[in-house]
Amino acid sequence: MCSSPKGSRSKTNLSSAVDSTFADMNSSEYSDMARRANESFERRQEELAELKKNRVSSQPHTQNSAPEITLYKKFKSYLVQIIFTHQIEKK
Repeated sequence: MCSSPKGSRSKTNLSSAVDSTFADMNSSEYSDMARRANESFERRQEELAELKKNRVSSQPHTQNSAPEITLYKKFKSYLVQIIFTHQIEKK
């Protein structure tokens, strides 16, 4: 339960009436609606199967070799390491 800033409990709004989408439908209307939904689902499944069959497969782009570290990056990391260790030694 949630409480308000003053510490009192908030009231919940419970309804005894249940709203139903299909309450006003008779059985034949409901079965027609279900049949149309099933037909639509089957058509979509067939379309998806056709799209998957005709899809052009492409291989994912992978990098075959590791990128080379440039001399500049090596030198920069070396300097950073020396400066860092020098600062630690000062303390």
